[in-house]
Amino acid sequence: MTGGARKGGKVQGKGKKETPEERQRLKVQEEEQEEKKARKGYTILKDINIKVEKGEFVGIIGKVGSGKTSLVNALLNEMHLEKGTVHLNPTSKVALITQSVWLQNTTLRNNILFGNAYEETRYLNILKICELNPDLDQLEGGDMTEIGERGINLSGGQKQRIAIARAVYSDADIYIIDDCLSALDNFVSNKVFNNVLKTHLAGKTRIFVTHALQYIPGLDRIYVMKEGGIAQNGTFQSLQQQGGEFDNLM
Repeated sequence: MTGGARKGGKVQGKGKKETPEERQRLKVQEEEQEEKKARKGYTILKDINIKVEKGEFVGIIGKVGSGKTSLVNALLNEMHLEKGTVHLNPTSKVALITQSVWLQNTTLRNNILFGNAYEETRYLNILKICELNPDLDQLEGGDMTEIGERGINLSGGQKQRIAIARAVYSDADIYIIDDCLSALDNFVSNKVFNNVLKTHLAGKTRIFVTHALQYIPGLDRIYVMKEGGIAQNGTFQSLQQQGGEFDNLM
């Protein structure tokens, strides 16, 4: 596939931190806006030119309705392509992590393994870095607890962390991450970002769509979307100097 003030390189932001519920509302609002455009036959994405190198950690940011979710769908070849090309290395294994979590009616462990062989050391480490151990302590059956239909006996945050653990355990080459931290509280979200997305998956190619702008200083490169196109791209430091749409988001 070929505001607030900022001081000392830190993001201060304009207001209070968003709750998981507020982030979920923004995500739903964005998806609804983009779906309406698609139904009306609008060209949702235009002038998109993105190249992500192997091992890069790239961010996609933008206002609600800017095209972020549609870009994820385009990367997965789930949108009609009017012109141009979308290319993912055909030999690469791709994992998708979204807010829409799908769980099987089986044990928590099997939902993470998802048909892959059980490797105890790797599995236990993934439970730890995905912040699932406190949950397992509260479940009578631990990771052998049967998850009900659609995971109805789990909280939204628990479901999301299981989905993240499943993707990490799959040991993919490319991770497309669509705002998967939104269902987590800020403390857990920060730990998962640093321990999983940034550290454990280092060396993997990661495309990270997010509304949570506190994470973008830790990315290799950032694409800023506006009205279905790429308005800016660069490192966090270079975008600070450019201003423009990036400044409007901050």
